[in-house]
Amino acid sequence: TPGDVLSFSETRAQSLVNHRTEQFLAFNQRQLSRIYPSAYRIDSSNFNPQFYWNVGCQLVALNYQTDGRMMQLNRSKFMVNGGIGYVLKPPPMCKAYPKKQLILKIISGQQLPKPPDSMLGDRGEVRTEQRRAQ
Repeated sequence: TPGDVLSFSETRAQSLVNHRTEQFLAFNQRQLSRIYPSAYRIDSSNFNPQFYWNVGCQLVALNYQTDGRMMQLNRSKFMVNGGIGYVLKPPPMCKAYPKKQLILKIISGQQLPKPPDSMLGDRGEVRTEQRRAQ
């Protein structure tokens, strides 16, 4: 259910970020996820939480006994809203938007910059090419 929290080790979450980014992002739109440090971090070092925040992971656990850049990043993220302990998801994370295609047809161009490598300097012609958008 959406109220349940699914926990991922740092290693598993990194694999999802690298290989299944869109699916992990979609998962985090409707489900709570928690990322915890790898068991191999015997020195209590911290990973970069930004990677997981960027794909919508809501709970990113860090080793609080080890201060450093990652803890500073974590503190600064949650100071933005007055230090109340959470940050609301950005609107795109709350609702799935359908993909859209934009097709432009340029019929005229004025005041276009001259190419810097033109042999004629400022008098050089602007090259126009006809391309099909993909």
